[in-house]
Amino acid sequence: MNETPLQSPVQRRKRSKGVVLKILLAFSILSAPLYYKQDIMDFVQTVKKVYTVFAHNQKDPGEGLSPRDVKPRRDVRNGVEFLIVEGNIINITKGSLDVPPLKVSLTNSQGKIITTQIIELRKKILSPTEKLSFKVEFEDPPGTARQMSVNFVAPEERDADGAR
Repeated sequence: MNETPLQSPVQRRKRSKGVVLKILLAFSILSAPLYYKQDIMDFVQTVKKVYTVFAHNQKDPGEGLSPRDVKPRRDVRNGVEFLIVEGNIINITKGSLDVPPLKVSLTNSQGKIITTQIIELRKKILSPTEKLSFKVEFEDPPGTARQMSVNFVAPEERDADGAR
């Protein structure tokens, strides 16, 4: 015959208090992410920014590459107007550089971008002082276009931007 010693009421209360405390602790741990969701998300974004700036030490796309001799001109083909932007990209560093996609934007009189084209250049790497020409054509450019800008974008940004 199996005999189990009977627990005293004090022992039963201690045991039930321990179980209740374990349940409360588990509930607190599991519910904390829900309660502090926004704080956690803000913290993660801050850490990402700090990491990008300090730890990752990533250069801006095209850093060390200089757009030069950028000239716009207009042309008409088959009754359609084109704005053609031509120029050169020069490596102004002492080392070879990767060549990211080139972004040419047209802006209105308030400086707001109204149309953009992003192109891949012929070469992927430029040696020191090497020059590479580019040409971008805007078919039927907006009449509100007043200025242009020539920049580089990170290859992963090309798809996110949606411009072509």
